[in-house]
Amino acid sequence: MPAGPAGGPRKAQRSRSELHPRKSCARHRTQRGPGRRRPENDRAAPGCPARRARSPGCIPELQGLGPGAPRTPPGVCWASAVTTLITTHENADLDALASTVAVRKLHPEAIVGFGRRLNPSTRAFLALHRGRFPSEHCDHVDLDAVDALILTDVRRRGRVPHVASLLARRDADPTALRVEVWDHHEASTDDLPADAIHVAPLGAVTTLLVETLRERGLPVDPIEATLFALGIHDDTGSLSFPTSTPRDARALAWLMEQGAELTVVKRYLAPPLDERQRQLLRALLEGMAPLAGPAAVVTLPLPKKVRGIARVCSEALALTEYGAFFAIFDGPTKRQVIARARHGALDVGEVLAAVGGGGHTGAAAAVVRDLDVAALRARLAERVEAQPPRQRVRDVMSAPVHVLSREWTVQEAGEALERWGVSGAPVVDVAGAVVGMLSRRDVLRAERRGRLGLPVAGWMSHHVIDVAADAPLAEALARMARHDIGRLPVEASGDPLAGIVTRSDALRALYGREATDR
Repeated sequence: MPAGPAGGPRKAQRSRSELHPRKSCARHRTQRGPGRRRPENDRAAPGCPARRARSPGCIPELQGLGPGAPRTPPGVCWASAVTTLITTHENADLDALASTVAVRKLHPEAIVGFGRRLNPSTRAFLALHRGRFPSEHCDHVDLDAVDALILTDVRRRGRVPHVASLLARRDADPTALRVEVWDHHEASTDDLPADAIHVAPLGAVTTLLVETLRERGLPVDPIEATLFALGIHDDTGSLSFPTSTPRDARALAWLMEQGAELTVVKRYLAPPLDERQRQLLRALLEGMAPLAGPAAVVTLPLPKKVRGIARVCSEALALTEYGAFFAIFDGPTKRQVIARARHGALDVGEVLAAVGGGGHTGAAAAVVRDLDVAALRARLAERVEAQPPRQRVRDVMSAPVHVLSREWTVQEAGEALERWGVSGAPVVDVAGAVVGMLSRRDVLRAERRGRLGLPVAGWMSHHVIDVAADAPLAEALARMARHDIGRLPVEASGDPLAGIVTRSDALRALYGREATDR
């Protein structure tokens, strides 16, 4: 063995051609190899990770791909040897990321590939954990070599444009590509045919995969547990969204037992809004206008260098009384639509499906290229109006309404409330106009001071908050909470007292009559 610089034996080293064979990626060898010469009969292998690597060669460990990466034969680049590809929808969120990692534990020979856009939280997590959870851009994968495609958190063709060539090959020959699906969304007419389908009505598809990993006895380490918990928290709103299920909660409990780090979960779930995001939030609130039914809409230029637009839209809806909200961001060649809705107000996923988008009942998105802003707004309004009415104030209000006269004494009003079996009622003047609200608590207050003989007008609440009969129930609940009141007069077709919605009405709507009558 030749001597090294210090006189000792020289450490054995693999040549550059051994690390990265010439046929594997001539482009990489030409740029970094001796003489920077391009071989005449060779071409760059698509998706060679070494093109962007600081370390020379395509050995997986050198590229941060981890020990689970597939080993390749001499002369073949790693990204070109992949035959099983795992991918998810564009603008992959944390549930999408977590589910791809979980599927790769079931298929360790596969590669994870993403589309062009990642959710900002997903991008931030991968920036720190990329070596731990290897992935590639689908543009850098030789899709011609792929004969098995696994989709997670999606099954609609329109949401996976980055694998359109694969799907076209399957359309031409169904035996040319095996498709497997893991999803938790409702079925649609745009769903892809698949050879294996794993779908369950859960808050997050990661829950379904965590259950599968447990059933198969596959270990989950603390870093994986943290990512899986992030995925479930993100898609269930930390179990606050109506799509959340007990199975999601049980999966989270098990992941905590596996060492999920909650401080990391918190870091990536709710980072503070930066200055650009705060400016966008102000613009959304200032530009918001009614669209149709309980929905509002705003149109803005497509923002540049603003991350987390979807989260800003969620914050905007929370600061309004609208039941749903559509933000249209107008760009040179496309319109990006982000929709959010309160529980029970509107199915925004169904609305955006009509323009090629999709998502959940309360959160959805679309990229529209064939409609201008005016036509898009008209299509959205049409779809909102076409939806069957959801739970509205008129569906839960009490009618007819017992009323008190402002001329009565407090004692007379108290006796009437007792007789009617209600805790409060509107107070009207001689013309029948609502001038206040009186509750049993007001009567007790007057009684303690010995003032039961005084007129109701001196003890009633003069500030009356009402609500429209066709408003979503969520709006009535928001007004009750904001003003700390227990009843709202309901206005309909010019009648200021078409009904009244009370705390009891709201509780029955939320929990059911059985739960509230116990």
